[in-house]
Amino acid sequence: MWTVLLVACGSPTEENEVAEPIALTWGSSNRSEAALVVPRGNGDDGYYVGLELAAPARTDGVLVSVDTTGDIAWQVQWGSLGDDEVDTIVVLDGQVAVGGRRLLNPTTDSDSLAVMTLIETTGPSVVDDTWWMWNASEENDRIAGIEALDAGFALAGGAGPQLLTAEIDEKAKTVDQLRFGPSRRTVEQAVSIGGGEFVLYGQATDPNDFNDPGQIWAGQVGPRGDLQREESFGELYQVEDRATDLVVLDDGAWLIAGETGINNGDVALIAVEPSGDVRFEVAWDSGGQDLDPQLAMSPEGTVFGASVRNRDELIVFTVDLQTGDVTRFSELVGVDRVRDLWVDEERICLAMALPGDVKGGYLASFACGGRDGEDGVVWPSLR
Repeated sequence: MWTVLLVACGSPTEENEVAEPIALTWGSSNRSEAALVVPRGNGDDGYYVGLELAAPARTDGVLVSVDTTGDIAWQVQWGSLGDDEVDTIVVLDGQVAVGGRRLLNPTTDSDSLAVMTLIETTGPSVVDDTWWMWNASEENDRIAGIEALDAGFALAGGAGPQLLTAEIDEKAKTVDQLRFGPSRRTVEQAVSIGGGEFVLYGQATDPNDFNDPGQIWAGQVGPRGDLQREESFGELYQVEDRATDLVVLDDGAWLIAGETGINNGDVALIAVEPSGDVRFEVAWDSGGQDLDPQLAMSPEGTVFGASVRNRDELIVFTVDLQTGDVTRFSELVGVDRVRDLWVDEERICLAMALPGDVKGGYLASFACGGRDGEDGVVWPSLR
């Protein structure tokens, strides 16, 4: 789900230094996107960037290792017939696990494999682009979340109109696998909360009302395929709403960002307590149509958001966790979509899509800008 990545630097040093901007771009005139960005971890500064890179007759998955200087340390690519989408990245010791889906019929988007790809970081090389896969529903299946266990992995995602959880061992042998839950749930992504549990989010529609346009939805699932709780919002909007990102706050509350049809596209920001009580539910209007809002929490506890207004201008904002009030932080022109957001002590990272040279085309890009205290972000030139 993505196209460009922007990284901005966090709090300035005592000398008020700002990190040097970085900008990397992939693709040509086709629909390429940067989908995810995660820190390389294990004491290693830098980032892993997940791309969905257009290739002849298909879209390949790509993992890029990028230094904080903007140099590409390495890049691996995988793909087959069909389109590969990157939905989750987990960093291991010497390996990276990538989860997502492989569309078997991209033209109709009617069938996809839930796929986990395993990559060796020393080499580097793709161990297997279908290290684990599942398509028992023969519908749209995907891996939206991965958690590394002591001996294997816990997985969560979607199985057609239902939910999917699985446990696999270190050799990709399935230990447990369940398709369950209410029907007509579309999973976008998932947040691992430990112990084999995940919070999934996306869209829910009423199975008894085929005219239901869709609601913002999130649900917590356990390792045994039990839906422990779910929340949905949007009955009053009467438009096609969906959750596009979710962060779990320190007190266990969920902060959900979503798209709505209010004012032709306001950002929904909803905080839900562990009890299910709603702390706030607001619709924020930037003055245009806002798409793909993303969220991330900084190390100091500030929640940042990012959305694209009118498919041209990226807006970075902060969210008050008690009231939902939004404060604009920075803006960047020339962005078509935003797919991911990461914030650390020095940087803000964004996965975005830039307009391609041909109508309908996207460029995948990774960029780094310096966060200049309360004054905003020093962004790079994206081209």
